[in-house]
Amino acid sequence: MQKKLVEAGFDQTIQEEIEGAVLLKNENNALPLDKSSERISFFGHASVDPIHKGNSAGVDPMEGYRLNFPDAMRMSGFTLNEELVRHLEASPTTRAKSNYFWMDCTNATNGIADGEDKIEYYTPEIRQTWESERGGTAIMVLTRCGQENYDMLIDNVAGFVKGDGMMDPPKDQGHKTGRSSLALIDEEIAILEMIKEAKDAGYFDKFIVLLNTGNTMEVNWLDKYGVDACVYTGLIGGVGALGTAQLLAGEANFSGKSVDTYAYDSLSAPAVVNANENSPVYTNGDAVEAAVIGTQSPFADTGRYFTFQAEGIYVGYKYYETRYEDYVLGQGNADSTAGARSGMSEWNYNNEVSYPFGYGLSYTSFSQTLDDVKYNAETDKFEATVTVKNTGSVAGKSVIQLYAQTPYGEYERENLVEKSAIQLVGFDKTDMLEPGEDQTMTVEAERYLLASYDYTNAKTYILSEGDYYLAIGDDAHDALNNIICAKQPDAQGLVNVDGTAATGDADKTYKFTYDTLDDKTYSTTETGAEVTNRFDNCDLNYWVEGAGTYLSRQDWEGTYPVKLSNVTATADMIEILAGHNYTKPEGAPTVAEATEGFGTDSGLKLVDMRNISYDGSLEDIELWSKFINQLTFDEMLNVLDDAQGNAWAANEKIAAPAMKLGDGVDGPNGTSIGFPYEDTTGKYGSGKVDNASMCCFTGKAVLTGTFNRDLYAERGRLIGEFGLWGGKQMFWTLGVDYHKTPFGGRNFEYCSEDSNLSYMALVPEAIEMEKKGVICVAKHAAGNDQETIRIGIATFFNEQGWREGSLRASEGALRVADIKGYMQNYQRLGLESTMNSDAFNIDVCMDEWGFRGYAITDCTNARLDGYQGDYIDQLVSGTDGFCMTNAQIAKQTVLDYVNKTDDGSIVEYVVNAAKDYYYALSRSNAINGFDSNTEIIKLTPWWQTALTAAIVVTAVLTAGSVAMLTWTVIRNKKKEVK
Repeated sequence: MQKKLVEAGFDQTIQEEIEGAVLLKNENNALPLDKSSERISFFGHASVDPIHKGNSAGVDPMEGYRLNFPDAMRMSGFTLNEELVRHLEASPTTRAKSNYFWMDCTNATNGIADGEDKIEYYTPEIRQTWESERGGTAIMVLTRCGQENYDMLIDNVAGFVKGDGMMDPPKDQGHKTGRSSLALIDEEIAILEMIKEAKDAGYFDKFIVLLNTGNTMEVNWLDKYGVDACVYTGLIGGVGALGTAQLLAGEANFSGKSVDTYAYDSLSAPAVVNANENSPVYTNGDAVEAAVIGTQSPFADTGRYFTFQAEGIYVGYKYYETRYEDYVLGQGNADSTAGARSGMSEWNYNNEVSYPFGYGLSYTSFSQTLDDVKYNAETDKFEATVTVKNTGSVAGKSVIQLYAQTPYGEYERENLVEKSAIQLVGFDKTDMLEPGEDQTMTVEAERYLLASYDYTNAKTYILSEGDYYLAIGDDAHDALNNIICAKQPDAQGLVNVDGTAATGDADKTYKFTYDTLDDKTYSTTETGAEVTNRFDNCDLNYWVEGAGTYLSRQDWEGTYPVKLSNVTATADMIEILAGHNYTKPEGAPTVAEATEGFGTDSGLKLVDMRNISYDGSLEDIELWSKFINQLTFDEMLNVLDDAQGNAWAANEKIAAPAMKLGDGVDGPNGTSIGFPYEDTTGKYGSGKVDNASMCCFTGKAVLTGTFNRDLYAERGRLIGEFGLWGGKQMFWTLGVDYHKTPFGGRNFEYCSEDSNLSYMALVPEAIEMEKKGVICVAKHAAGNDQETIRIGIATFFNEQGWREGSLRASEGALRVADIKGYMQNYQRLGLESTMNSDAFNIDVCMDEWGFRGYAITDCTNARLDGYQGDYIDQLVSGTDGFCMTNAQIAKQTVLDYVNKTDDGSIVEYVVNAAKDYYYALSRSNAINGFDSNTEIIKLTPWWQTALTAAIVVTAVLTAGSVAMLTWTVIRNKKKEVK
């Protein structure tokens, strides 16, 4: 059974790669390759040292099952230039590495994950390995991947040193290259030129590039270097390269779609202007930092930096495609130079976008017909019936992408309600279709996703008055062309991705009209909570009038973001930034009054609470109160600290087992299943592993790019199954943020640049994981938009951009999937940290979304100062637990506070935290097999007793030795005095 589980994980990883890898370019039928006649020469150090997983918490692939690209191609039957592979393996080049918290920023690769050989390494001897025979295929592998604590560099430099503090941006040493870290570096350019020269000389027939990236690289250079085919492989997990090999051989067909826009220049994204290492500094930054900064290195808080999300909703394709429509229709000054790629005389789509969101080629072709669209009032969903036919010559799968355009009229312009010209609202994927075979499917779209948030007037979600369009298309750009064709048939200037003239297809659209604006339908949620402005004070203009302008399609030129350089933090701002703002309420009960009745045995055990709702009825509320009140106040406090990320202790009194956890998006760490594994067939790798572990799956963008809900669900099911075998009850594993910019250090943990796709894609995985009794914890909810200077950076935004962006990305998991846990992040929402944001934790998560479960901070590292050590404020704001606080620092802080102030109101928040913890635990596999008669007995193993005794004896002997040493020193000193 254990062997089957491990191999099911391998099969899932391979299938994720098969269906999530994206064929971006394939000219002259360069792919698929012929195993029998094509010799493969690999280039790029990443070919032998690829990125399997991003650099954050998570499981590493098992030894022997950590395949690179030559391994996989060799196992699949390809003939390789083995001598060249050996030279690459022998190269002294190493990719910039880091441990969990530190990045080496001193080497030539600038700390980005591209460690590439210098062109001088390719000596005449090495070149002879491919010049000795003509023909064959060159494959170059490129890598890029950010990491925890560090984003990819917006302005790459040829040399730099770390900033003064851990969280400060790198110091520029005056060697800027003028390129971002998502562009090619000099070493890569030299190798590409070498391969092109070899191909032109006849040494290679084909040139293939593989993008083994966690961040979306720029690929505007493919034609320049004669690249015939380009494949996005993403992060390949342990054995995912076997899926890549099957695709290259034509044994499997490409069906993945891009989850991000491939911009010609990544710096053209408006979200980049005031973010990442471009984050602005207050003019009085020193004063701010003096008031708010903590002192415990390496976790010193960021005080002087802030970020202003002037882009609003215009992130990724929602910017590029919206500006494209306005360019075509001649409105909003869309053709101005503002935001245009450097050196361009005007903004033009084909100068800005290499490949759009949702793009991906196949070895076959498909036709898609929009047969019908109906609105189902009972489910509040649109149902689009689509027929897909394989019109090509090989079998394949096709992704149906359903997009929407909503009205942008006078009301929206007057009230600053921004509208994307196109947005994904639904998707599905066909079965494997043979040539000539068709399949009719129904794609659902929640009408809720067509609503827009009006933060200036209605202060809730609205369905605008006017014409709506639903459309299918091969990608976001294709769908938008179809809509433009439908609503303005005589529109001129439509273009395809490759720059050729486009016509659009109105038959692939569906139009409906609302005669009046609706500001009621989504003004409340299913919990009955009002949906209204919660984050007004997160707008920089709330504090400093006229400080910043938000991007609007009314005037692309006049509102395009500029770097803020003249913002002074006010005294009120500094006071809030400093934190520790909680004060004892007037009339608060004493601690004795608040804890009266605690420790009263009601005969209830945790298993008795398994089917008791959190607050579904008064009876259930009272039952939970009786259950929790069996604990003493001291016992309740034990749920606050997570014991260095390993476990929470058992409680014998209520028969509550310990809770153990794992951490990591592409496969949680610390999840050994307790059995050996060996593949004797050579199908997945080789070698015996004494204690098999959780599978290392592909990167999140690869999984998301499959557009296959069955694969999403299977990932969740397998992680849950590994959790059962590994004795884990909680996994911090669901990456719920989105790619705010292409440079995000942890983009590899999150689904996409599209918050709607994140909203939809995370639900199946979360549901299946929790079906296995593993608490699925979302991280990092919400707004973990950058890693550089992340500790305490103030993030300013307007509520429409926030709700339709970061909040939407987290909403699917927390509201729809109803998971039982989420991890917060380090950034501030406005001036308040996510950890002590009432608006986020209480008003939105609990009240609007109905979240019931355990909310935990990101790693605090046992902070006692700075905003991370603000345990009282965070507890009051809905935070239940504190990550890696060690030695029960949070518990002791609360005890010290209540002992000093006799503030019994804090007791209520501790009770809530205990209830949240045990509610989540009662829904986990921790109580599998338990009944009301089950007891937990704490036993001390004999060896632990013996070890303790040995320690005591050693301590006594040591004490004696110290005494003798002290006596000797004293005697000697006395002698010296004499």
